[in-house]
Amino acid sequence: MLENLKKKAKGDEERMQMYAREYVISMSGRLRSLKEALELEKYHDVGTIIHKAKSLFNVVGLDEQHRLATHIEMGINKRYSQEMTKEHTLDLIKDIEQSIKDYEPYVKGY
Repeated sequence: MLENLKKKAKGDEERMQMYAREYVISMSGRLRSLKEALELEKYHDVGTIIHKAKSLFNVVGLDEQHRLATHIEMGINKRYSQEMTKEHTLDLIKDIEQSIKDYEPYVKGY
């Protein structure tokens, strides 16, 4: 994951820290909201939260998470089964949790 971040920041350590900090802070809040929306089966809210998170995935180079988020959004918009949407959203939540753990040590002053 850090290799993708390094590419996005063009090797600039200060920029990498800034991107990582923005990601960790923003995604921590969105993660809580995403879990709550999923728990309450508010799939429209799930889609909204995921849509807003996609730009952060781009910033830090998390291409797989971006693709999964897009897939979930499409599933919600096309009214795929809620079970499939829930399963994919749980996968994305695990990925987000792991990426936050990976980036937290890199974020100075967090």
